[in-house]
Amino acid sequence: MTTENEFIRTLAKRFPVRPPVEVGIGDDGAVLNDPRAPRTIIVTDMLLDGIHFDLNRTSPRLAGRKAVAVNLSDLAAMACRPTAAFVSIAVPKSLRTSAADFLAELYGGIEELTEQYEFTLAGGDTNSWDGRLAINVCLTGVPVGSHPVLRSGAQSGDVLFVTGALGGSLHQDRHLSFSPRLEIAEWLIRHVPVNASGWRKPAAAPPFSMKSGYRFMPTSRIRCRLTRDWMRRSVMEKTSSCCSASIGGRW
Repeated sequence: MTTENEFIRTLAKRFPVRPPVEVGIGDDGAVLNDPRAPRTIIVTDMLLDGIHFDLNRTSPRLAGRKAVAVNLSDLAAMACRPTAAFVSIAVPKSLRTSAADFLAELYGGIEELTEQYEFTLAGGDTNSWDGRLAINVCLTGVPVGSHPVLRSGAQSGDVLFVTGALGGSLHQDRHLSFSPRLEIAEWLIRHVPVNASGWRKPAAAPPFSMKSGYRFMPTSRIRCRLTRDWMRRSVMEKTSSCCSASIGGRW
């Protein structure tokens, strides 16, 4: 079966970048660079009930919050701040409460983050259907510094910094309440030369393989390996961590 990275590379070849798109498929977000306007970053993610959360035990508020938080993390990975959000929702017809109450609570979770990070819900769409909840969020953003930080910038010999515990997000529902690393990204970009950045979505595929390590930032063709002991310690301590292992080896 084709892996996600293989599928992304196929799409990137099939749909080449054309102006004003500067960075297309393959990074955390797209970059539009029109000489007549500031550089704009666009990120998007779709979340599904039963895959990314379970409404049988997850509140609509937390589902809405997570849908925005994962996109904010994409912007943080590119050292950008959010400017606007667009939310499209497929609402189940079989809700146990009224659609109005359900949506009010779901948008409450979205509002929590728009208020915290001071950006606008600018549009979207809502439909009802016979399936489970599907929510797609698209965010626009702008770089904190002079340019966005891309995955392709990773270089052999770079130092890898990791915030938060690795793994275990499902056990304590951290994937529903995590904090996007926007402040940390801004601090790093203002104090440390940053070549590349990226993040792993909570409750997604395991970010690191115990056996072979993790292919860090495929677009830069840089390989990074974390040790089993370091990873286990990060999960058990559940604290923000920094790995000083160097990145190296192209593949």
